Amino acid sequence: MHKLPQLMTYVINLDRSTERMAAMEARLQPMGLRWTRVSAVEGKLLDLATLPELSVPGFLAKHGRQPKAAEVGCYLSHLKIYQAFLAQGEAQFALVLEDDAIFAPDFTEVLEALCQAADDWDLVRLSGFHSGGPVGIRQLTPERELAIMFFQQTNSAAYIINRQAAQALRSRLVPITLPFDHAFDRPWHVGIKARMVSPLPVQLDWAQESTIGYLPADSGKLPWYRRFSTHRHRVINELRRGAHSLADWLKHR
Repeated sequence: MHKLPQLMTYVINLDRSTERMAAMEARLQPMGLRWTRVSAVEGKLLDLATLPELSVPGFLAKHGRQPKAAEVGCYLSHLKIYQAFLAQGEAQFALVLEDDAIFAPDFTEVLEALCQAADDWDLVRLSGFHSGGPVGIRQLTPERELAIMFFQQTNSAAYIINRQAAQALRSRLVPITLPFDHAFDRPWHVGIKARMVSPLPVQLDWAQESTIGYLPADSGKLPWYRRFSTHRHRVINELRRGAHSLADWLKHR
């Protein structure tokens, strides 16, 4: 019998990345979760010039460089999961994983606690590249707590959502004007309660080479004198984040 029957796990994996999927399956199997593999969108097969979901001018304005096919493919893969999750009416929650996630020993305990604390969140980050400036609002386990983020938290290797978040993300994250992990890091724009687990229970498998073919970070970047709209967007974004997070935190005082 599967643990957490109200939870469905989705693993994003490129068809050609069979070794990564095998490693991921070995990590998932002992946890007894229901999971399904989702064929990732192969970015290099996309024609970005004609892709209806992508706004190249919007991406240039907000992010200051040309969109990369690999990151657009990643973005569409996450949207594909929301569609699949909403299409099946059984599970209340979706655990979304990229195929390089490595789990802490207490990961299932954290998931159980999150399902029991479902009134406090719509989306919870389980991995991240930054501290996120977490301020705890609820103890989940003796070692981890549910926290509001006061600062940016990028990376989308592992997170959990409910059906309300899936619906909001699917409708509000198009057109594409930012990399995915930046786009869904704006809960005030999407209209959801976003949290993180602190400390984070999922890390990335850095031993495996990336298979999505990211180009260097400065590839396609606009010259500094054409990035004023990007700087403006980022300043306003962080001001909104601070105001949103403070208002959210005050509700829990």
